[in-house]
Amino acid sequence: MVNLNALKTELYEVVHLSKNDLNQCNSFETKPGGKGLQIYLQKYAYADELTGISRTYLVKDIISGDLVAYFTLRTGLITVSRGFMKGFDTHTGIELANFAINEAYRNANEVIPNLGSYLFRRFIVPIVKEISNDVGAEFLYIYALPNDRLMAHYETMGFSKAPVKMEKCVYRHVKPVYDAGCKFMYRKI
Repeated sequence: MVNLNALKTELYEVVHLSKNDLNQCNSFETKPGGKGLQIYLQKYAYADELTGISRTYLVKDIISGDLVAYFTLRTGLITVSRGFMKGFDTHTGIELANFAINEAYRNANEVIPNLGSYLFRRFIVPIVKEISNDVGAEFLYIYALPNDRLMAHYETMGFSKAPVKMEKCVYRHVKPVYDAGCKFMYRKI
């Protein structure tokens, strides 16, 4: 089990979403292009927790208790084609299903530069590595919004765009419908 207390910094802590956090989640705001992330946190994340579909983690400001960001993880598979009419191979993975910074927090506070990258390295990567040690997973993957700037940002965090052939195979076998239009990106754990 992941020890979230061990990840605490002087500024931030990460906690597992609980029923006690639901009111605070209602104040979470995203940029206009990320409204789906806001809606997920406010309307669906807790239900997914209860059914075991995914796990959502909240990053909070230690001093104020304000909600800084959230991310959602779940296990999954990546399919890679062996070639025309030769089938496909599967690889284990952990999906970074959601990751968003609270714009209300960012606008009201002086935050560290590259906050998203910092939170990714400080909280997401260690949690993913620990989960991978427990269940086995080769890749961390995302379905990124098709925004060149955002995808370039994910590349700075170690994600790669999938080759077209691989992306088509993934889309054909495992891409969720709600990620229509998003781009598959992955990185080795």
